[in-house]
Amino acid sequence: MKVKSIVTVLFGITLLLSLFPVQGPYEFQITTNESNQGAPAIYGDIVVWTDGRNGNSDIYGYNLITKEEFQITTNESDQKSPAIYGNIVIWQDLRNQNWDIYGYNLIAKEEFQITTDENHQEYPAIYGNIVVWQDVRNDNGDIYGYELSTKEEFPITLDPNIQRLPAIYGDIVVWEDERKYSYDIYGYDLSMQEEFSITTYSHDQLWPVIYGNIVVWQDDRNDSWDIYGYNLVTKEEFQITRSIRDEVHPAIYKDVVLWIDRGGR
Repeated sequence: MKVKSIVTVLFGITLLLSLFPVQGPYEFQITTNESNQGAPAIYGDIVVWTDGRNGNSDIYGYNLITKEEFQITTNESDQKSPAIYGNIVIWQDLRNQNWDIYGYNLIAKEEFQITTDENHQEYPAIYGNIVVWQDVRNDNGDIYGYELSTKEEFPITLDPNIQRLPAIYGDIVVWEDERKYSYDIYGYDLSMQEEFSITTYSHDQLWPVIYGNIVVWQDDRNDSWDIYGYNLVTKEEFQITRSIRDEVHPAIYKDVVLWIDRGGR
């Protein structure tokens, strides 16, 4: 993969979008409420985020075309970590005294519950009809999935060590995995029902994200956090950042990789 553009992005709920290429990219503010807004996610024309304006964490959305803000959750418990694909927004929800995964259909304007287990299900991700999350029902972190069309839940990893922070694109799910005493990046092919390892280094590899055939993550092998990538087709790993500064929390869309630059340790 040839990385054409690498952008250093600081956390916030403002977006730099090239909506009108003739005018060039420009920045604009989405939220003006004085409470905290964070954890934004976007698909198409819709931005969603966690919002604290009601004294608890709710999920809000914004339509980039109509410039209209709208509330998605109204339950008095906390809802956070939203993700979106198509017309479906998902999040983790504390209304049952444990974290469950809930969803909302933006067209039907209907909310629905995805997980009912009494243990915690957190950090959901979605692609197409598949929702994935980290799950502690087996006294460790496992990765589970749910097919929206059939309403069927299924395990992805049941290793006795910790697996967490899944991401999904197409048939591939990736996550952080502690089975070798440091965190590595693992993957699972839903169509082949096969698990595979992506990294095997003794240092930590964290925060995997995926787009197409490319997986990227933050990597501690050089005694500072760098961003690395892996091509699932060629099975080749490549380094994206080379710095004594810490680069963390990557994101990827097409051939653009973004991250937070935290400075040196």
